[in-house]
Amino acid sequence: MSEIRRVFWPGLDGSDYDLVNLAQGGWFWVREKRVSLIDVPYSSKKYKQTEFRNELAKYNASQLGLAHGRQAQAAAYRAAIKADPETFHTVTKEVEEAYLELAQQALDQKSAREAT
Repeated sequence: MSEIRRVFWPGLDGSDYDLVNLAQGGWFWVREKRVSLIDVPYSSKKYKQTEFRNELAKYNASQLGLAHGRQAQAAAYRAAIKADPETFHTVTKEVEEAYLELAQQALDQKSAREAT
């Protein structure tokens, strides 16, 4: 986990995150939102509010894309994908499975601590 965080989120230790299992969605790391700078109208049916939400989603996607592009190994990742997409997929699948195994272990340890 720490290696993955160092690649994608340098400086993030992860201690603020909890692991949750969403029905039919799988496992996700989440953290409590402590400060809300804007009110996002997730469930509104009003056009003006849904337009804001949609534009905010585009902005967020753009920011994530920029962050991914700034990764020190972004060019190497792209070259590896382009050179051999199937191998890259196989290797990243292995990393994903290892990540999920570590996440499950972390959840089990947290549950054990909370039970005592």
